[in-house]
Amino acid sequence: MSVEKDYEIINKILSENKDSYYVDFVPITFQNADFAELADYLEKHYKKDFAKGIIFTAFTILYYYESVVYLDNDCDDPVYPDLIDDDLKELKLDSLAELIQEVIMENWSGLTILFKNDGKYSLMQIKDGCDVYFGNLSGEALKIVDQLITQQGLYLKKFEREYRTDSFEEEGGWKIEPDNSPLSFHSDSFWKLKDKSDKRVSLLDKEGKVLGE
Repeated sequence: MSVEKDYEIINKILSENKDSYYVDFVPITFQNADFAELADYLEKHYKKDFAKGIIFTAFTILYYYESVVYLDNDCDDPVYPDLIDDDLKELKLDSLAELIQEVIMENWSGLTILFKNDGKYSLMQIKDGCDVYFGNLSGEALKIVDQLITQQGLYLKKFEREYRTDSFEEEGGWKIEPDNSPLSFHSDSFWKLKDKSDKRVSLLDKEGKVLGE
């Protein structure tokens, strides 16, 4: 299948917003902004462990299912321009693991795994930081992914609200994207501010105010 067709399927899954799940640190959902302090602590002390768990899950999916994996291709100054539109499954595992860890640890977007199961396509997106999302996930694949995530001491949760894809371009190649990460479910985080390399710089509330100021 061509790169163009793969992108078409990925965009269709995102636009249909069906059977969507995200990965969280905790099994419960906090209902106030107090979680922000805990989120900062988890990100500081457990982010590397989170990255290891996501790499393990991603590699299992890549080897168990018919799959492809691509870097996001919609930023002005990508970190790895030579890899854009290439199937990263062709990389050696050590190199791919380093790339995924960099996406998570350095807060830049991101990559998408498109995999086929039961005659349909699902996707896994590793966006930035601890923002990991699954789309069009159901049936046996859902059971397997849930088991993989649980094995890593993490939790797979179904989106109780729409997975937002709206974004705004700013001057100099910067942009504002929705925050679909676990933090947004526990606190006031609503938007992400990203530079032209697609690295997350700040989290914003619904009115666009930088959190923590």
